[in-house]
Amino acid sequence: MYTDINKIVESLTLAVFLNLMNDEQRTPKSSENEDGYDLTDDTDILVIRTNDLISKSDREIDSYLRNRYNLPLNNTPSEIEELSTRKTIKRMFERRHRTDMPDSIITQDSVDNKYLISIQKGDVNPDIPEQLSNADNIIKSNKSRKRKKFTDDYLRDY
Repeated sequence: MYTDINKIVESLTLAVFLNLMNDEQRTPKSSENEDGYDLTDDTDILVIRTNDLISKSDREIDSYLRNRYNLPLNNTPSEIEELSTRKTIKRMFERRHRTDMPDSIITQDSVDNKYLISIQKGDVNPDIPEQLSNADNIIKSNKSRKRKKFTDDYLRDY
């Protein structure tokens, strides 16, 4: 995963994070409250729910990186971590506020999508080490000019 719960809570506040994700309205786990949430426990439903959104965001980012870089990335650049964090936060807001999303999140997501498209096209190179899977973007074919059924001359005469 490109991000984690700690980075998301840093970007938001714990109160906003809990408002968006704590469907059960649980309080923190303590000696008196065994049923509370624990953000360090991977089996906690709050952590599972958040990790699911992180995975969805990472898959979206990977779809833009797939034809340019070998995945999974060995070293995750900070730009990709930030993108994953912002996309996960957007998904968290979509869970609660699908019809009244904050304009700042919608605008930032649009900017992030344009950035990912420019990475996909090769206009922008993030700090990913040179591990290009198809650097020249050359497509090899077993067809030759002579073996074409509809040659340029044939199509011109048509």
